Amino acid sequence: MLASFGQTRCAIPLSQIERVVANPKVHAWPGRGLIQGFVHVEGWLVWVLPAGQLFSDLSSAPTQGDWLLVLKEAVGLTRAGVLAAEVRGPISEFRLEQAKRLQRRSEDALDEFR
Repeated sequence: MLASFGQTRCAIPLSQIERVVANPKVHAWPGRGLIQGFVHVEGWLVWVLPAGQLFSDLSSAPTQGDWLLVLKEAVGLTRAGVLAAEVRGPISEFRLEQAKRLQRRSEDALDEFR
């Protein structure tokens, strides 16, 4: 799947994405730290994080957009997600062109969040 974070166009493997939600209602998070907010999606609590916290090679600056990418997790009733300005897909690997291919950070990198 192709997703745009700011001016950066990226490719994310579909195997890492649970759902894509258009125009999510992001609730403010009163705490400090990495969390930008949260969204309720089909009974899940989805924590919205800067894309750079979940994917290497991206800035850790807060991200904005009209699309929420809910990422797969192994267990639990919560998920992590990122906001993207634009999404397209699924896209064949042969059509990815100049898109930056993202790799998900390890779960250990999110210890502060968990």
